[in-house]
Amino acid sequence: MQKDFNIILGKKIREIRKARSISLNKLAEHMNVSYQQLQKYETGTNRISAEKLFEVASFLGVEADSFFPNSDIKPEETSNNFPHSFSRIKCNETKQLFIQLINKFAKL
Repeated sequence: MQKDFNIILGKKIREIRKARSISLNKLAEHMNVSYQQLQKYETGTNRISAEKLFEVASFLGVEADSFFPNSDIKPEETSNNFPHSFSRIKCNETKQLFIQLINKFAKL
């Protein structure tokens, strides 16, 4: 069961990544993992941590729950511009502050 879930989760990550025209290398670089590790996440060979899953979701511009089975969110329904713009921010402190700001708005 757990292995099946990892495969389903990985396929969904790959589906959304490809729908966004984001390369394996670009997403792996953002996650600070090798492209081989990301491939293992996408094939379900290795389990992805919750922290990494949230990084992927943020970069792809979707909610983390969109990776789970029975989610009705389609990859093309969310904006493709934000992840690319966000990835161009070089300062990690600025990125963290921006994420905090977004989270505060989400709570309103």
